Amino acid sequence: MRNTERRQVSGSKGNARAGLARRLRVLSVPGLVRGRVRFSFLILHFTFYILFATATASAQPPSPSQPASAPGEEIIAADVRLLAAHGVADNEESLVRFLTEGFPASKDLSAEPKDPPSRARLVIGAMAVAAVRGYHDTSAALVWLAQGNYGPGIFRIMDYDARILNPLDPGGGLSEIAATVRFNAIHALGLMGESSELPFLTRAFKDEKNAVQRVHIALALASAGSPEPLAFLVKQTQAKDRQVAAAATDALRVISGEDFRLTPNSSYTRRQAVVEAVAKWWKARADSFKPVPEAIRSRRLQPAVARLPLPPRSLDELIILAADEDNVAGEYSNLYAFRRIVDMGDRGLARLKEIMADEMQDINIRIFALRACEAIVKQGQGSPTPDLLDTLKKVSKANDPEVAETAARLLSDMKAILKNRAAGS
Repeated sequence: MRNTERRQVSGSKGNARAGLARRLRVLSVPGLVRGRVRFSFLILHFTFYILFATATASAQPPSPSQPASAPGEEIIAADVRLLAAHGVADNEESLVRFLTEGFPASKDLSAEPKDPPSRARLVIGAMAVAAVRGYHDTSAALVWLAQGNYGPGIFRIMDYDARILNPLDPGGGLSEIAATVRFNAIHALGLMGESSELPFLTRAFKDEKNAVQRVHIALALASAGSPEPLAFLVKQTQAKDRQVAAAATDALRVISGEDFRLTPNSSYTRRQAVVEAVAKWWKARADSFKPVPEAIRSRRLQPAVARLPLPPRSLDELIILAADEDNVAGEYSNLYAFRRIVDMGDRGLARLKEIMADEMQDINIRIFALRACEAIVKQGQGSPTPDLLDTLKKVSKANDPEVAETAARLLSDMKAILKNRAAGS
């Protein structure tokens, strides 16, 4: 692989998440990132993690050397299937060739199987398979991609997607796709625990300016056994930017094995509790803690969050479904869940009051509890009792402005409803 044979794509790496991520759905698979669009990409749930394709379709029967029970097997099942449909076999030699050369110039990308619509997802899927399988011979190709050096075949795939995704500005789309590919390559190297690539990862960590992406490079570094980025990650758990704080906290969770959990929706109270827990952990271990790549890899291949049972069994499960902005289709969509909660009427108000007043609950959950309470009262299925008004008054002073503002508005509406009812009686 000679540098003169490769293309570099210019553009702001820092905009990769801000732009493409609006069209990508980042899944909560620890250590890898996945995409949204009719595009399924391998980046961060953070926040950035390698974009593993959702294993919704049945996978090909595993070979004896690749048992179905292997860690991460179900995560890459869909990627293995898609790659096979496009002529890329699930073995080290085939993946090295594909990540180096892409498709032959003679292959018409528009004539390929329609799934996935994004051809770049195949590149990201190949990274995911290589990382989960531990195909270390792919590391040289991954380093090239992580440096932003793309062979003609890989460049053609990205350019094809950019022109389909954003025909009015294919150059901008290409920059975003290239940045996504680059950071997935970094994550793949980290997941494989490539200690031989520590010098490259160290340079990338020092050079990166975007805070969220630097957190993800720090995770890749630690996953390869380096303790260098740990102090940085601890500091970033205190970042004002919630995306940065959540990403750093999750990185420390998989590095340390401690139950540090934070999301961009976490409340001020939970964020403070997590910051204190992280600081206490780091104070006791700053001089002695060494990342263990095998343990980190194992944690990154485990689901970060248990799936909700379906059908939902309680108001708490319904409100999680209702607050999920991506849960827009299917039998148990967010609209279905919200309607179920409102139909509970007075029976649901007691629990909703507890949720909206719980300062450890995520911000979006508390806001949806407030909105459900509002709908119940305004649709005549519940009453604005003195206890409800007292709860709203307390919540209107919450530390999280989004919650406080919603509660204050609802309190004013409830008082107006009571006043109108008193005037009409």
